[in-house]
Amino acid sequence: MLNFYGQASKQGVQLSWLTSNEMNNAYFEIERSYDGSEYFAIGKVKAAINNNGLNTYSFTDTALSIANNTPVYYRLVIVDLSGNETISNAIEVSPLVNTITTYPNPFTDQTTIVLNLNDQQSPVFIYINDIAGNLVQRLQVTSNVSKISVGEGLQNGVYLVQVNTDGSTYHFKIIKQ
Repeated sequence: MLNFYGQASKQGVQLSWLTSNEMNNAYFEIERSYDGSEYFAIGKVKAAINNNGLNTYSFTDTALSIANNTPVYYRLVIVDLSGNETISNAIEVSPLVNTITTYPNPFTDQTTIVLNLNDQQSPVFIYINDIAGNLVQRLQVTSNVSKISVGEGLQNGVYLVQVNTDGSTYHFKIIKQ
């Protein structure tokens, strides 16, 4: 096996691997672990059996969403036509981590909100409220926007910002001086 990697998404974990010069491989058994020690089988992918070229394989672990901030480990068991097994090195797939930052803060004219949202599919709503809780700005941005400037026209003071994404709400303060 030349390469084995995984990528988290809201739909699960996409695993991919690349082999070359396969000889008598029957299938790949995909195993998952939550602690990196105890593995259990979650699926199989049929192998090319005998092939001197490059082969790309993939498997999606749709039974798992790793949005809970816990890494998950995967490995492959390569089973040949005689039933002999070879176990690959394990890989760690990190969870999805959404981050929202703002700079500069405090600001004098405008501040920039940076949205790093994994697999965001629907629009993002940003609400800016004054310290009394009154809505002073409401913005809707498409899911592929990563930066937005806000604050123009606001009076000096502290503002509470709420960002609503797919299933999550984030709160932070911005200060206009």
